[in-house]
Amino acid sequence: MQPAILDLSRRLISADAYAIWRFDRAARVWHIVAQDGMSEGYHEQDIRAAENADDLLDQPLVVEDVTRAPFLSERQALYGPEGIKSRLVIPLRIHGLVSGTLTFYYRQIHQFNETEVRVATALANLAGSAISSTELYQGQSRLRAEAEDAERRANYLAEASRVLASTLDYQQTLAQVAQLAVPGLADWCAVDMAADGGAITRLAVAHADPAKVVWAGELQERYPPDANAPHGVPNVPRTGESELYADIPDEMLVAGAVDDEHLRIMRAIGFTSAMVVPLTVHGRTLGAITFVTAESARRYGPADLAFAEGLARRAAAIDNARLYGEAQAARRAAEEASRLKDEFLATVSHELRTPLTAVLGWVHMLRAGQLDGQSANNVLETIECNARSQAQLIKEDYQSLLPVNFDT
Repeated sequence: MQPAILDLSRRLISADAYAIWRFDRAARVWHIVAQDGMSEGYHEQDIRAAENADDLLDQPLVVEDVTRAPFLSERQALYGPEGIKSRLVIPLRIHGLVSGTLTFYYRQIHQFNETEVRVATALANLAGSAISSTELYQGQSRLRAEAEDAERRANYLAEASRVLASTLDYQQTLAQVAQLAVPGLADWCAVDMAADGGAITRLAVAHADPAKVVWAGELQERYPPDANAPHGVPNVPRTGESELYADIPDEMLVAGAVDDEHLRIMRAIGFTSAMVVPLTVHGRTLGAITFVTAESARRYGPADLAFAEGLARRAAAIDNARLYGEAQAARRAAEEASRLKDEFLATVSHELRTPLTAVLGWVHMLRAGQLDGQSANNVLETIECNARSQAQLIKEDYQSLLPVNFDT
């Protein structure tokens, strides 16, 4: 829009240079948004000279001789080398407020007539209306894009919640987290878990190209992460804080490369931007999810980081999966213990039943009076012997149930 305004200005008003100034009300700063006919050095210096000039014009300002305008005394050093002798400043009304100026510069003393000022004012009014319409359209487009993006993100998180809730398998859940992020949020996504000692284990990685997933696994084995690294995947589980890399300059690759081949590979991938967010459950950080853009050239910002953190919170389902896995393991262990107990009791029952059967037979004969005195004594000795055998057997079985003492 600004170049078109300057082009129309050249057609309607004969001047040596033109500039569109805008005033930032929040920062109370003037800046040139477009200019034609002025040197770059003057452009930069004139902006600095205008830093303290926060008065907004309500009417056209005609200056036929800049050397005779006291309020321009601070700019005389700028006007001399640039050859500026006269200037015409017309206020720009944007969104109903004076928010800038359309300025015409002359390198000869110029006497402005009423027609010139009226044409310049009409041009500035037209420019203000055009800029207002353009900014309104851009604002509406931005709001529409933000609303569509918010809806897309909400639908994305809803789908993530549905998918993550569909499985209680630990590995599958983590793989789903990575798959969900590609390609909507990232070109690459990886899930890493941190052990108590700081060791990093890669549990899942995703990319639209399956061949690159295999290659990434090989690269991970060749260049494992440094558990003591002060940033990135090793650091996030320690701090529990996310890391956002809106840009990944070559200097960052050089600093992180293990050797020349590693640097060559990272440059070939073409990293653009990255985020590393913690997987935190009940105040305990289990690992990190890494989101990387490369071929899409997308750059992450604060909104992307907030969204990634939301996805990571959904991924807290991995803790439920882990607990489920632990419960399943405990159940299997209990079932195995129960089976061993049943086998043990069956064995003990058999070992105890054999001597008891003989004892019961001898007791029956004693009660029936079928034995003489000597035979009865022999039977009693046999019963006593069997009783001692049972006592010893019970003692041995009891000892087998006690915990093993590994210190002896």
